[in-house]
Amino acid sequence: MTINQAESIVSGVRVADLVAEHQALHERYEQAESELAAATATGDPARIASSRQARDAASAIGDRAGRALRREMAGLAEAGFERNGALLAQVCTAWSAEDAAHAALAGRSQGLPPLLDGVDGAPDDEGHGPEASGR
Repeated sequence: MTINQAESIVSGVRVADLVAEHQALHERYEQAESELAAATATGDPARIASSRQARDAASAIGDRAGRALRREMAGLAEAGFERNGALLAQVCTAWSAEDAAHAALAGRSQGLPPLLDGVDGAPDDEGHGPEASGR
């Protein structure tokens, strides 16, 4: 469980880094978009063309890098689901073992040793009755 927690912490830190990178890409695009709006307001064709190229470049970089960032985030999420699924499977196994132990103990408290042959008073594999084994 401790390893699962450590992996979750590391994954969470990485996701936070990926989100920050994605936000920085978006801010660059927004800045380029604002610059294009300002250039359009001036009416200067050269400035508009330059701003449009900068905005298109920011868009392309944001799209390409953003896809990679989202793929990595999805991979981290999937790995987390798999880790948690494995952990839950271990917990279920432990609970089942605990339930079996409780059932065995409950049987003993009723004078029935459930883990021994011949519990029902019948002879065990060697033909001995319950009294021969102290049952």
